[in-house]
Amino acid sequence: MDDSTVEAMRELCDDLDGLIESAKHGRAPIRALSLIERARAELEVYLDEIHAAALSAAWSGLG
Repeated sequence: MDDSTVEAMRELCDDLDGLIESAKHGRAPIRALSLIERARAELEVYLDEIHAAALSAAWSGLG
């Protein structure tokens, strides 16, 4: 996965944060809000895993 794709996914996390806040203020159904929050959290975990793998690969290439 290239850097621009990862950056686009991080921007999507920011957009989801905004959507979550709007949904909370607009009194969206709890189920819908929960699904959005879960999707956002799962995307963040995935991005963290990608980042950790990239760091590991970079460090292993230095030795």
